[in-house]
Amino acid sequence: MKTLILHNIISSNTVYKLNSFIEENKKKFGETFVAFCAETESNRKWKLSEKIKFKYSVLRSSSLELKGSDLFTYFFSPGIIKLLNTYNPDRIIICGWDQFAYQAAFIWGFIKQKHITLWSGSTNGEKSWRRLVSLPLVKMFIRMSKDYIVYGQKAENYLISLGAKRKSITIYMNDVNKKFFRSESKKWRKQREKIKKSRGISTKYNFIYVGQIIERKGVMDLITAFASFKLQNPDWGLIIVGYGQQEGLVKNFLKQRKVRDVRFLGKVEQYKLPKIYAMADCLILPSKEEVWGLVVNEALYCDLKVLVSSRCGCSPDLVKLGQNGYTFEPHKHRDLLEKMEKISKIIQPHKFEPLFSIITCTRNSSKYLVRNIKSIQSQSFKNYEQIFIDGFSKDKTVEIIKKYQETSPKNVKIYKSKPKGISNAMNIGITKAIGQYILVLHADDRFYDKDVLKKVYYQLLDNPNIDLLYGKINVIEEDGNSIGQYPARKIYSFFPKYFSKYYNLIPHQGVFISKSVFRKFGGFDESLSSVMDVDYWLRIRNYTKWKFMNTVISNYMVRRGAQSSGIEKKFENDRNTFDVKSRYLNKFEMKIFKVVKKVADYYNSTYR
Repeated sequence: MKTLILHNIISSNTVYKLNSFIEENKKKFGETFVAFCAETESNRKWKLSEKIKFKYSVLRSSSLELKGSDLFTYFFSPGIIKLLNTYNPDRIIICGWDQFAYQAAFIWGFIKQKHITLWSGSTNGEKSWRRLVSLPLVKMFIRMSKDYIVYGQKAENYLISLGAKRKSITIYMNDVNKKFFRSESKKWRKQREKIKKSRGISTKYNFIYVGQIIERKGVMDLITAFASFKLQNPDWGLIIVGYGQQEGLVKNFLKQRKVRDVRFLGKVEQYKLPKIYAMADCLILPSKEEVWGLVVNEALYCDLKVLVSSRCGCSPDLVKLGQNGYTFEPHKHRDLLEKMEKISKIIQPHKFEPLFSIITCTRNSSKYLVRNIKSIQSQSFKNYEQIFIDGFSKDKTVEIIKKYQETSPKNVKIYKSKPKGISNAMNIGITKAIGQYILVLHADDRFYDKDVLKKVYYQLLDNPNIDLLYGKINVIEEDGNSIGQYPARKIYSFFPKYFSKYYNLIPHQGVFISKSVFRKFGGFDESLSSVMDVDYWLRIRNYTKWKFMNTVISNYMVRRGAQSSGIEKKFENDRNTFDVKSRYLNKFEMKIFKVVKKVADYYNSTYR
């Protein structure tokens, strides 16, 4: 078995990646040879700091440089045909599609019926005329490939959108030398203040940018946000490592705005970066387009927090919202400014600020409460708080909560309140919540699986401006039997604001609402004994952004005597629903509502 890997240029990160990959797969791929299109590009000045442990050659190439917001170099390497015929590999791993050597190898391998593997890091966020023009060719190469290797989730989703099958894709995370960065960071962190002094850096806390100073990297957005941030945060500085065509523009901006404590360090070799990272607290990568962003790996291994543009391929795989950092929208320096404020509170002494606040209203709920708590404790995403509003329970409810609180004092809060209706209890919880997104999950309800919050987190990464994110619920009876999922029909997800006028397709047990919505529109109507959620959706419908995620959020129990459910309460809910609808719908719309409700009730087995 012989394998040929084709790559564009030689760099330290590429060498580390290939060293690891070839060693881990030597039994699978057998004898492996690597061919590079060129040693480097004209805009790359870093020296090689990794030892090459594999057999390789560099193809003789002529180059064509295309300059724009970034430099793209097309290498014409006719020698690839001779190499393919001479080496005659059984498998070809092609690391891209935008070089002559790659294109020739696809065609040669297809004709010779070789096993072709496409190794790609490309994502949907890379918008360029080259991508648009080459798209038909790319789709053809994907069809020629038998399987695929990708850097992470964004690259996987992009290949699937172009026709690749998920089962044929292997994720091999793009990475740097973890052992090196961790050990060096640990050494240099002890000398942090001494290193800062030697570099003339006096600020207590520092952001850092590492990369080329070019348009694609979004450095102007970074310094614009930092200029605003600095006005209210004098203890913070900014370290810029790198060089590029926008360096003069950036320095002129800083001079005109009189922004202090920005330090340019120029080119720094990779093996020296841990010492530089030791001076910083948070890496910012504001790229408008980025296949991955290996500096994020480096920074995390050096124990830095990170702020990463949502256009970076690594963002969903490496950034854990509210834990090790945040993502932000490029081109929007105000969004970056907001995330800088948030991350500074994490780095500096601060109060606990969870991403999610889960509100659970209880009253003599001990029978079901443990299952609710266990479903939350088991979540793989841990940046949450659970707030209990107890109506002076007389059973073991409070005892169960306090025992839970002892194991997670930071995450669990309990407040007692005289029973004044479920809306009142939920509103108290909302006022106590400090999370960015709020979910109401009562004592007899529980999360559907351990990855619910993680899935919601990923949705928020991709949709940071959403006010209301909702999924489905699994309606169960007291004995655990499933009645059905709601909303059961996918059509409801396409026009949620329109359908909500006529039918409640948004169960509050599956809804995450931004805290800012409650600040703006207030809480639930306390005059209502039920369907207060229906009233709220109609109240905010025209002023907020909604999104449906096709994921089951919770198990919602219908049982006799429950506050929020029970088939015998259906008639009471219907009466309240008609009263609420009449607040927002005109006479003609009310007639439509009555028809829609009859049809929906007939087909809906969940009794909602």
